[in-house]
Amino acid sequence: MQDASTESQIDDSYYFRHKDDPGFLERKRQRERDWYHIKKHDPEWVEKKRKSIRNAIKNRSPEQIKNIKENTLKYNRGKGYNAVKSARAKRRQHIIDLLGGGCSKCGYNKYIGALDLHETEKIFHPSPNKCLRTKTGYQLVLDNLGKIVLLCSNCHKEYHAGLIELPVKPSTNNQK
Repeated sequence: MQDASTESQIDDSYYFRHKDDPGFLERKRQRERDWYHIKKHDPEWVEKKRKSIRNAIKNRSPEQIKNIKENTLKYNRGKGYNAVKSARAKRRQHIIDLLGGGCSKCGYNKYIGALDLHETEKIFHPSPNKCLRTKTGYQLVLDNLGKIVLLCSNCHKEYHAGLIELPVKPSTNNQK
C-alpha cells in the first residue's frame, strides 16, 4: 500500500494509462471490488485511504495540475455530447432534405426543430427521431423513407387530433 507522499508523486501519465494498457480496466475493476469489500468490513481503513488521497491531491505541484488539465482537454477534444449532438443533427437534416425540406401539408421550413417525422406505418421503435441516434437506426429510416411523412409541429398535432388528413405522397414505384 502506498503512503500519501508516494501517491502525490504519481506522474500524469497514470491518468491516461488505459489507452496503452489492455489490462488496466480489469485491474481497476478489481481494485474497486477490493475497495467495496474492505469498505464493508473496515471503515477506519477507508477513512485513512480517503485522507491519503486528499493529501495527494493537495500536494500536487502547479506543473502537475497544468499537465493533468491539458491532457484531459486533449483526450476529450472531439468527443462527448457536442460531437454526438452534431452527428444526430446532420442525420436529421439529411432525412429532412430527402423528404422535401419542409412540411408536406403547409410547406413550413423555417426551423428544423419544428419539423416532425410522422410514420404512416408503425415500423420504428420508439419513433423515427429516436432511431436517428444510431447508425443502424439511421439506415432503417433511410430504407423506409416511403413510410415517413414530414410535418410541422402544428400539422402533426392537427393530424393526430383528426382535424386534417395526411397529404398523399406520389408513388415512387410507378417510375419508368
